[in-house]
Amino acid sequence: MNDFLLKLYASLTFPLFALLMVSTIWGMVDTFLLLRFQGKMKRGVRLFQKPLPQPTEQFLRLLPNDVFIKRKMFIGEATVGFIRVDRDERLIQTRKPRWRTSWPYVAYVDLSQPVPMLEYRASLPMNLAFVFWFLITIPVPFLWLFFGGLIYWNYHMETKAITEFLQQQQKEYLTGGIKGE
Repeated sequence: MNDFLLKLYASLTFPLFALLMVSTIWGMVDTFLLLRFQGKMKRGVRLFQKPLPQPTEQFLRLLPNDVFIKRKMFIGEATVGFIRVDRDERLIQTRKPRWRTSWPYVAYVDLSQPVPMLEYRASLPMNLAFVFWFLITIPVPFLWLFFGGLIYWNYHMETKAITEFLQQQQKEYLTGGIKGE
């Protein structure tokens, strides 16, 4: 039985590696499309959702225009976060300045729902790349723990950045300092 499993694993390693490479290249393009302002509102795949706090829901309902947060860089300016407004939909994207990852999240809110939820969404092919990577490294459980920890840390950093961004924009909106475009 062990010989059969080893032969099966050996015969599947190269196809899984090829799928890993294809999904990684596709994922890089999809991640670029996920993080940009233009495009459809509901993008990526929903990883999980949580109820939208009432004050945040009210803030998002009252927000009349798109919000762009720009930061000065060496040569010019770069957009580091935005809230896109399109009828009853909101798309929120931001990243922590010192946290760059291949699995970024965006947040999507549909305010037309009876109970609006804050959906955390990510690139499907980048998540498929992780699944293929996991299947390739089945014989090395230490790597599962290591990358499982990285995935949890990424979840923590990305959701925290979005939550803090929403709270900061809400506070600025209430004090009259928010800049919409």
